[in-house]
Amino acid sequence: MTQINTYGIFSVKPTTITVKQDKDAGWVYDIKWAFTSYAREERKFEVEHMRLLQSAAKAGGIKLECTVMVEGTPLDPVMIPTTQRGNITISDEGEVLVATRTNRHELEERGLGVEAILYASNCLECTADAQQTLEESIQTELESNREEYAQLAGTQTLEESIQAEMDREKQLQADVDALTGKGQGQDDVRSENAGDAAAPWDYTLILEVRKQGDRPGTSVTETREYHNRVDAQAEHPNDPTMHMVRQSPGFGGVLHEKTTTWQPAEFDAETRTAVFRESLKASDRLVEDLVKYGWELKA
Repeated sequence: MTQINTYGIFSVKPTTITVKQDKDAGWVYDIKWAFTSYAREERKFEVEHMRLLQSAAKAGGIKLECTVMVEGTPLDPVMIPTTQRGNITISDEGEVLVATRTNRHELEERGLGVEAILYASNCLECTADAQQTLEESIQTELESNREEYAQLAGTQTLEESIQAEMDREKQLQADVDALTGKGQGQDDVRSENAGDAAAPWDYTLILEVRKQGDRPGTSVTETREYHNRVDAQAEHPNDPTMHMVRQSPGFGGVLHEKTTTWQPAEFDAETRTAVFRESLKASDRLVEDLVKYGWELKA
């Protein structure tokens, strides 16, 4: 039997922090973390820890450990409840990435904010259920699938089951088309003088540029406003998503591409306007590269 590890704590560093208002949870911090390769052995995330991370996420057993540094001296670590969101991915640089969501009030109750997270020592504590071995966990999942199939088979023929699944897929696609403006119920917005060409989007970017402050654990934020006019996507002209592809030379002359995707905070398909709200470190290369993507800084 292969026993699943039930506890681990792993060093991470924030790559992006997005502050947004969720209709159910209120104000939240969506943070994307990269597991640090230079961490101490006991806090280093390896491939064999992947199942522990997934099990802890399923059990609601992930916490953020935040250790603030003051003049080079670490304070007592603070534990903050958090939840995993989305998939675990690998960056172009080979880093393992994981996204979490934390309620803002959880941080404020502990006297913390974005600046503290940016300049603190952070870890994700993972605690999973200990009831099952790896084999038992797989067997439980298989039995669950069999039960679902048996319940379905008791009320439907195979043909009816397949048709029901196809109907659900069609409805899901219709819902997605309705949300993105690709369905037949929403006409593409076209310019009057461009024939079949869709009208371009007028984008506004409200960008927070963060710099480290004079004291440890503090930062200085500068708010900038940019404007950009972007041609609509040929296939999805009513989709306001902004894609920026960055190319960099690699070994042997091979070009590596990295795409940054921004979703607007608000947009209007009729007036062809969209507003983006983002936050970047001043050292982020993208801040300097914005002009390459057509963004013009408003004086």
